[in-house]
Amino acid sequence: LLPHAINSVSLDPMVYAFARRAFPLDKPPRRAGHSIMTGSSVAFLSPVGDEAQAGGGDGSVGRRRVRLPTTLEFKVMTTAARDQAASGHLDIATVARDVAAASSASPNGTPAEIAPPAITESNENEGVAQDPGKILPEVVNTLEEDCLATTVLTSSCNGKIRWRDDVRGRGSLIAGNDTFAALALTSGELLLYTNAGRRRTVGVVLPAPLAFLECVAESEMLDEEAVKQPSVDASILLGICCNGEMRIWDACAPRMLVYDQHGVSRLLSMVARELETKLHYKIRQTAVRNGEVPGPATNVRVTPIISKVFLKPGVSHPSPIVVVEASSQTHPNTRLVQAFVYSFQMQSWSRIADDRYTQSDFFSLFAQGTSDGVGPLASVQAACANAGSYDLTPTNMFGNGVEGARALWTESRAHLEHQISSALLLGSGEEYKSWLMAYSKFLADDGLPESCDRLNEICSELLGPTVPHSGWSESILGIQKLDLLKRVLRYMSSNRQLQRAVNEFNEQIIEREKERMMQRGHE
Repeated sequence: LLPHAINSVSLDPMVYAFARRAFPLDKPPRRAGHSIMTGSSVAFLSPVGDEAQAGGGDGSVGRRRVRLPTTLEFKVMTTAARDQAASGHLDIATVARDVAAASSASPNGTPAEIAPPAITESNENEGVAQDPGKILPEVVNTLEEDCLATTVLTSSCNGKIRWRDDVRGRGSLIAGNDTFAALALTSGELLLYTNAGRRRTVGVVLPAPLAFLECVAESEMLDEEAVKQPSVDASILLGICCNGEMRIWDACAPRMLVYDQHGVSRLLSMVARELETKLHYKIRQTAVRNGEVPGPATNVRVTPIISKVFLKPGVSHPSPIVVVEASSQTHPNTRLVQAFVYSFQMQSWSRIADDRYTQSDFFSLFAQGTSDGVGPLASVQAACANAGSYDLTPTNMFGNGVEGARALWTESRAHLEHQISSALLLGSGEEYKSWLMAYSKFLADDGLPESCDRLNEICSELLGPTVPHSGWSESILGIQKLDLLKRVLRYMSSNRQLQRAVNEFNEQIIEREKERMMQRGHE
């Protein structure tokens, strides 16, 4: 299923049917094989470093402790390959590896893991592929029905096979880490495995084949200080079907946590509609500048796709992030890229990266780092900003004079509030603190009554209730709220109009700290 090209519709009046139009996702490529790195395992090297022994025990004495990479891969083989393996008394995994090697020796030189055997339009219905190579021609020249193929799934550590499974059907996607493994088939079936290779459930039959399958990957560091992801993140599996349905599973339970039927399709249609509207506006503005009379809306063909899907580890749970890219066939140099994150609390999608705040004083095309480096919010926003076309934003939006300056101030304030909320949604503590401090300084320097009200509201939220209750927490994203409050008060102290509020909050902080010390003394 390919994304349908969108014919333009009249902009005036707005046609809501466009926003409800379905955009099927691309199926994964038909691969002869694919492999990913799933994590690492502890092993012990002898002093000479020529052998490695996994595990511990008495054999670890005098050995050097290292972490070796683990990989998960699948190879697809046909019935002809199975027959050849049976007649030659060969291992099925060995024949599958030879088939993949034959596919990688194709004339175009494309590896098998990213380019399946090409199928021409004339023989697509028969399922006959073009000749990809000369090795095992009777095996690789025939593409049969997916249900007759066999997928060999293996997990290896440092080149040694840990476990293997043979699955009837054609594999399309794999995902896994040091906690579980998952294999998706072109038939729409999903198989879940434990870390030891045991099938955790029977195959899960989905309404459509999966277009994306992602999990939180383990750290790729191979030294002793490799940081493992929390178990709550490591067991989460994200799947998006070709019909746009999204599901999030706990692969270790196993159970489904989230089911979103139309959300992903809605993201595609929304970004496509926005790009089409901006292109029509650009066409009209160009006609006006050239002294022409703007004519009726012309056809603008827009195609939205999902360019990237991944899970970002969080404090309580990972955050699913989807990057949507919309482009126009009639305007090839124009592209709109936006990123969305799914909120477990709100059970809905939120936009965290777009071109809405390009006029803000705090907008940048570069990833803005913190004390801990570049955070996830900055990385996603910088990637979207550099991939998109920013000539779509209308120029001179605010005009000149006092009103224009006020409008620019409003956009900068809204941008800062957006950044604080996005960092909180992603669970990025350092970015949350950085943007909160920038917001506090921005409001303190302004000194307007509405800015003072916002600062007082922030301080009250960070200070918390006089009598703590079950819904109150002294920290946010691992940062003490009182520490944040003290930093906010430093910026407020630079404004004379806020001195009274600063003194009042400082007195309350002293009282809260005394209460804490008394409670600790009683304990």
